[in-house]
Amino acid sequence: MSESGRVTEVAREIEMLRGIAAGVALDYLLTDGELRALSEWVATHEYLLETFPFSSLHETLRQMTLGATDGDPREELLDWCCQFGNPTSTGALTSRDAIRRLHGVLHGIAVDGVINRQEVVDLKDWLADYEAFRGVWPFNLVHEMVDRVLADGRVDPEEQQEILDFCLDYGGVVQHDYVLHDAPVNEHAASRAPIYSTLDSVCDSGPVSMSGHTFCFTGQAKTAARAVLHGMVSERGGIPVDRVSRSLDYLVIGGLSNPAWMYAAYGRKIETVIENRKVGATTLIIRERDFLAAL
Repeated sequence: MSESGRVTEVAREIEMLRGIAAGVALDYLLTDGELRALSEWVATHEYLLETFPFSSLHETLRQMTLGATDGDPREELLDWCCQFGNPTSTGALTSRDAIRRLHGVLHGIAVDGVINRQEVVDLKDWLADYEAFRGVWPFNLVHEMVDRVLADGRVDPEEQQEILDFCLDYGGVVQHDYVLHDAPVNEHAASRAPIYSTLDSVCDSGPVSMSGHTFCFTGQAKTAARAVLHGMVSERGGIPVDRVSRSLDYLVIGGLSNPAWMYAAYGRKIETVIENRKVGATTLIIRERDFLAAL
């Protein structure tokens, strides 16, 4: 088979998997037949299982086979199907390249520590070419910031700093002692690891209160099984829950969560929290280590 034919075959098989995932996610109920269909797809596509999001599917199925999945053994697999089967999700392959390019643009803006009005205008023009992703995180955050900053036609020093801080956080750039002026400061610029190297851009910091607050866990915990973590919360007057809702107080990200979180099953819960925040929810996303520190 030619290389182009191989690419076409892979694309067709991936879309088949997306269809299976969408079908599974329709009623958020995983039947034995659906589980078998997913397992059969994995068994016949080993050449795709080293990369996201397929490696996440493979690992989740493997953990289920070993009986090593915490809580509901099918919950993470259902979350994966919801994430991968949703064409508007940030975890969908149709959005992946656009998000990666956005991170690259933000990295390029921040790497020299210089922010000026023309860069902001150019960023707005660049975003216009990706209008289809306006509602996708973090495109929505960039649109809101750029529109607000340019509303009065000026970019003052405080707004320069806001944009630089945002680009540093979301563009994957190590923050040094940057100075905001018109000359580049390249001697201070250094890139930090690949895109999506950490969850720092979405995790919150600060004190964690237990009593009377709700906690939902996602991702593979490093220190204890899900049931044990639920018990820790209950013993301290907190309320463990299994689903993200607008009233949720804390979403706890497991210590072994894969850094490419957008393409893992637990990415759906993070994304749901971010969407809920748009309509007034105050859920905090915290790491497992911060949750343990609060104990």
